[in-house]
Amino acid sequence: MTQARPTLSLVIPVYNVERWLPEFLESIAAQGAALDSAEVIFTIDGATDRSEQVIRDWVAEHSRIRTQIVTKENGGLSSARNAGMAVASGVWISFPDPDDVLGAGYVRSLIDCVERDDVDVAVARFLPFFGSPASATDSHPFRFRFSRGTRVVDIDESPRFFPFAVNSAAFRLDAIRSIALEFDDRVSTVEDGVFTAEVLASSPRRRIAFVAEAEYFYRKRDDGTSQLDNAWTRADRFDGALEHGFARVAQKYFSDMPVPRWLQYMMLYDLQWYFKMDLRNDSPTAGLSVAECVAINRRFERYLSHISRHVILEYNVTDIPPHIREAWILRSTGALADQDVYLTELDSARGLVCIRYFTDSVDATETIRLDGVEVQPFASKTRAFVYFREAWLWERIIWVSAMQDVTVQRAGRSMPERLRFGNPGQAIIEATPGHIWQKLRRANPPFKNHPRTVAAVRSRATLAARVANRARRELTKSRQREWRRYAKSASAAKQYANAWLLIDRDTIGRDNAESLYRYLAQHEPEVNAYFVVDRESPDYTRLKREGFRVVAHRSREHLALWYHARHLISSQMDHYILHPFPEKALWKAAPTFTFLSHGVTHNDLSRWMNAKPIGLTITATEQEQHEFTRSGGAYKLTSKEVVLTGFPRHDELEQLASNGRRDLLLIIPTWRKSLLELVDGKTNERSALEGFRDSRYFRSWMEVVASDRLRSLAERTGLQVAFAPHPNMQGHILPSDVPDWVQLVSYAESDIKTWIARSRLAVTDYSSLAFEAAYVGSGVVYYQFDHDEFFSGSHAFRRGEFSYETDGFGPVVAGHDEVISAIESSIVDGDAFDRIYGDRIRRVFAFRDGRASERTVAAIRALETRVG
Repeated sequence: MTQARPTLSLVIPVYNVERWLPEFLESIAAQGAALDSAEVIFTIDGATDRSEQVIRDWVAEHSRIRTQIVTKENGGLSSARNAGMAVASGVWISFPDPDDVLGAGYVRSLIDCVERDDVDVAVARFLPFFGSPASATDSHPFRFRFSRGTRVVDIDESPRFFPFAVNSAAFRLDAIRSIALEFDDRVSTVEDGVFTAEVLASSPRRRIAFVAEAEYFYRKRDDGTSQLDNAWTRADRFDGALEHGFARVAQKYFSDMPVPRWLQYMMLYDLQWYFKMDLRNDSPTAGLSVAECVAINRRFERYLSHISRHVILEYNVTDIPPHIREAWILRSTGALADQDVYLTELDSARGLVCIRYFTDSVDATETIRLDGVEVQPFASKTRAFVYFREAWLWERIIWVSAMQDVTVQRAGRSMPERLRFGNPGQAIIEATPGHIWQKLRRANPPFKNHPRTVAAVRSRATLAARVANRARRELTKSRQREWRRYAKSASAAKQYANAWLLIDRDTIGRDNAESLYRYLAQHEPEVNAYFVVDRESPDYTRLKREGFRVVAHRSREHLALWYHARHLISSQMDHYILHPFPEKALWKAAPTFTFLSHGVTHNDLSRWMNAKPIGLTITATEQEQHEFTRSGGAYKLTSKEVVLTGFPRHDELEQLASNGRRDLLLIIPTWRKSLLELVDGKTNERSALEGFRDSRYFRSWMEVVASDRLRSLAERTGLQVAFAPHPNMQGHILPSDVPDWVQLVSYAESDIKTWIARSRLAVTDYSSLAFEAAYVGSGVVYYQFDHDEFFSGSHAFRRGEFSYETDGFGPVVAGHDEVISAIESSIVDGDAFDRIYGDRIRRVFAFRDGRASERTVAAIRALETRVG
């Protein structure tokens, strides 16, 4: 007797998922009687682990379930799904992944829906999780579709409800076969969405059921091995997906008519990830060549030709920053959408307001009037938004006085621009001081009886007060309550009033902040300065012994200091510096932040620094200063925030080097983000990932420090060899790893400045400590055995304007024998080395006068001086 056609076919592609299969198979078996109306098809895609055997054992154990097993050579996810689809017999078909988990009643809910509702696609609730499905959160961007329970939507009328993933959706199999549709392996990173788009494009109607009761638990793999995790390292993400993906669907079905909004929404949903990925500092897109980026940008342009300006502006499925939307509009149409001018930030201490607007040119200009009088800005620049190595959009950043009425007139416009306070619904023609201070600081301007001051916006202020009060009521931890009471006490207010909070790393001092504190103690005792470091750090005891006023990091005293401090001053700006306490423990904005830097910025840190609340950053070289502030650059910093002072530690370094002792060959490699992971977000401590000691990084540097040629050179020249791994690497390189004739330097137990001051030659890879060596006149050898990998996005920054070959302070080599030879020739033939690199070493720094700390203090004090 012929079996009835199943209502639902589950096609499951299987490749090396042995680790997760048992949990998935258990979730299938748990579907119970609903499986009587379903069939389960496993496609073994050339798996090399025990996945096939696990499945065959399960099938034998669950003989009542209608199953098929298809085996094939490995061909990828698309080919595996196609092979399973070819033998499927269900009325409906779905493609769950075997590393995920089906919720209880999943199959029954889908079947009930498709039998009840006349729809083209049924979509389950998508719940991402790490580890266990019990930890799943309803956090996917598409969760809004289930906010009103199960419902049916026509996406021609509601385009934001487009379906995308096929693992948690069901489709009519006959409709798929009627157009001979298969998954396209040319678009293996977005094959789900493209398949779904073609199903919908070929359908005379597009009714989608969103089945709230059907829960699909999507595993986010903790080992980073999923296809989605690795998508950005494959070429087809940039060529196949853009050429043969959604754009092909648009051309195939809508070449002679406007592309429907739902398909444009799908295209934008896909397109955003390219731009958001490239905005990351550690993105794999950083490793793309100039030629690759040119080709990719041309593909973007063709892709955008299918999407209207209106849809770009109205798209509201996910959060796309305004600068990305405006960049798309400018690139696709040649003109921006109507632009207003925004007042975005108030510097109340200096009486300045920041004005911003997007523009289509690096040469954009405007006219600023204060109380009707044309003026020059206090500071201004044009910042470039760079995607895939091309500037797609520009933004004017202008600082002017907040003490007079402000109007802005852009070149070519006869009327003043509308000024907005970030809320598009509150346009005004003129910004009075009352507007500026009330909107951006919710305070009255710092003068009395100004005729144009406006009253506070009571509704917003009252709401903010209610939210703040509720947050304080919800803070129930007794220790935090006690800490807050102490911070607000009269004794704390007296002790920490207008303090300067200085900190290097939470675990180590000995950087610019410590040097600046020492200068303040000696020359500016009236400054209420404190130094913060972890109580367990050796530097906590050392600095107390030296007479520093030391406060333990993340202690009660640190909270009180934070509350009353006027300035936060650090050589670092990671989370543990800028956000040392839970938000609930704080009820006050952070002090004004000064970034002292922990090295000359010679690589591109714009994506990282632009996200930080920098009130001031100091620089040591004119090239560094220029790169931060130049118009057309990617940094949002202006001359208001950037001051060329030199580094405070350089004053001490100069004194240490003055004794003339140069008896050291110093090896100072930087770290590798790809080999470490943060212990947690509250400290700089990092643990080594598995395989660290087998890494190319570890083996390459160990070969250098253990080189017999290097030892022979040291003996011939009388040089001591010292190895100083980056602070993030210390603890992972052991004394037993280093031969006894090499000194292993600990940043926690000694001052790196003393070692640099003694160096005759420094050997590094990419470290900014090469600049410190150059400051004392030492040469450098750059050992860059992993140059392409380092700048591929695996580390914390990207390649900048600085060229190690043409701007660096010594030869650049890639091989082990080459680095030893370069060290030998640099030391033995010092005159030849000086002829090539001496001028670069001598001219790189703007100051060598021992007054860097003095200038830095003056720059910090200027933050308190009214200029507007």
